[in-house]
Amino acid sequence: MTETILNTNNPTKELLNRIISLARLYLFWLAFFVLCRIVFLLYLYNFSHHLTIIETIKVFYYGFFMDISTTGYILVFPFLLWTIQLFFTTRLLTEIIKVYSIFIATILSILTLIDLQIYKEWGTKVNTDAFLYLKHPKEAIASVSSAPIVLLIIIGVLLILAALVLFRFIARSKYLVFIKNSFRIVISKIAITTVLAGFLFLGIRGSIDIIPMNPSFSYFSSKQFANHASLNTAWNLMYDIKYFLRDKDKQFVYMSEKEMFLRVINILPKENNNPTTSILNTKKPNIILIVLESWTAKAIEPLGGIKGLTPQFNKLCSNGLLFTNIYANGTRTPHSLPAVLCGFPSTPQGPILNVPSKAEKLEYITKTLSASGYKSYFFYGGNINFDNMKALITFAAFDNIVEKHDFKTNETTSKWGAHDEILYNRVIKDLKNSSSPFFTTILTLSSHEPFEVPMKTVIQGSEPDSMFKNSLYYADKCIGDFIEKASHENWYNNTLFIFVADHGHHLLLENEEYFDPSHFHIPLLFYGNALKPEFRGYRDSLIGNQCDIPGTLLEQLQIKHTDYIWSNDLLKANRVPYAIYNFKNGFGWCTPDQKIVFDNYSKKIIYNSNVKIQDSLTNQNLRNAQAYIQFIFYNHF
Repeated sequence: MTETILNTNNPTKELLNRIISLARLYLFWLAFFVLCRIVFLLYLYNFSHHLTIIETIKVFYYGFFMDISTTGYILVFPFLLWTIQLFFTTRLLTEIIKVYSIFIATILSILTLIDLQIYKEWGTKVNTDAFLYLKHPKEAIASVSSAPIVLLIIIGVLLILAALVLFRFIARSKYLVFIKNSFRIVISKIAITTVLAGFLFLGIRGSIDIIPMNPSFSYFSSKQFANHASLNTAWNLMYDIKYFLRDKDKQFVYMSEKEMFLRVINILPKENNNPTTSILNTKKPNIILIVLESWTAKAIEPLGGIKGLTPQFNKLCSNGLLFTNIYANGTRTPHSLPAVLCGFPSTPQGPILNVPSKAEKLEYITKTLSASGYKSYFFYGGNINFDNMKALITFAAFDNIVEKHDFKTNETTSKWGAHDEILYNRVIKDLKNSSSPFFTTILTLSSHEPFEVPMKTVIQGSEPDSMFKNSLYYADKCIGDFIEKASHENWYNNTLFIFVADHGHHLLLENEEYFDPSHFHIPLLFYGNALKPEFRGYRDSLIGNQCDIPGTLLEQLQIKHTDYIWSNDLLKANRVPYAIYNFKNGFGWCTPDQKIVFDNYSKKIIYNSNVKIQDSLTNQNLRNAQAYIQFIFYNHF
């Protein structure tokens, strides 16, 4: 970086040159972050092309302040070296600053690449959740194997090269001048260092107000993508890590405990004088719960989705009880399993599986059914160690567990493990000699990224949407084959099949943002000869979510379930119809008259399906949702 050290007879001029050299380094980082934001907008063109020119300009304007803060953090170490160099001129410190800057730029370039693909897949900026998946590298690779790896590598190389060019033309100085340390000069240097340190701190803090820099500084638009594009990726990750390492539940306190309890009492299930509708023709049916990977309502014709994509499931819907207004708890399988097995919701900070010691204390439908004589099975073609799933399955005390390592090597041809047809065949085999009644949970995987299925391609195309549709078609075919084979088993006529998706998927959405309710809308179907004839082909349109499965099922079996406080019986005559779903630092609240989405970073409603409703009713819905979330943390964390 420095070629020559010279003496000078003009200390004022050279002090100014030193300040300029630091300013050039500052300018380099601001330019680098602008470049990263441009890459973000270009790579995610499907989102960014909905922004107006003014909104795009604002993305850079509001992002600029967070870039200043991030630059301040990055320059703390170089500034210390610069200060030492101000008093003791040496080429070594300059070289250290150069190496440090290039190293950090490389790391941030890689972080930008990760952020690009995570946003494309999850609709969120890179956060601590993404790094939790590194505990399971094989599964993490499988999750992103559909990503355009070559394109991302090219972008990464170009971004690093661009950073080197920017550093050479903006930050590099040609020579370093030695300044004699007279008393006046030393006083000047101390004063300059103090002032610059103050400006650096002010930039980091973001303002002279009592409120320091936080994510809401970058929130300016009703379009959430615009807000996320203005967020500095590195700053946002540091912010998320800070909350990950400390007590995060405090940020979900919205009201006094008294108000929280009053609202929650009116929301949660009520048992007294609240009759249910009996839909079963047998007291102790076998139960097969099938959790379908990524089955978004957008793919299901009876739910208003794509026509003919899931013909076998459509046929089952015509002969079963279909709940048409059900929402997933979150965006990943770890959000759904505690919901369907424990009736426990996820949170804006992730699933309870992230804290196994808390998950251990939940109620488990397997244990409740075991006390009534049920034998339990869990079938999954993948590795149950992924995402702390094994902890949940262990706590649930399944009598029999079948997972990836229980299949032959030639049966685990998916990147995740055994495909659905192999999985279903194993279920048929293992249940053949099972005693009744039994409770069986099946978790599918073939419709997970990278969407490679062992079937002749039906939906043509190599783009993600087509591959996803093709995998859903295959998964649907496997369901049809499974039901046909099951119909020949002696346990079939006394069996209730429950089909539910683990979560939706960002693919197949049109112009909706990742937090839109349609992203979380999923199928829930009760099917089988255990259903009374009058409920075969019936549609129930009241709102509910995955948490309501245990309460609904146990009520039908006339088994006490008052400990499942979060689980509404979907068939209760006087229940309060609502659904809640969560995403990173936000949640959606769905009622018959309104659906709202609240972002906890900006503390704002970012989606409202019914803007014509009175503001007071919107506020009541928001306060109910906040009370619900607050009570989760109060009661369990």
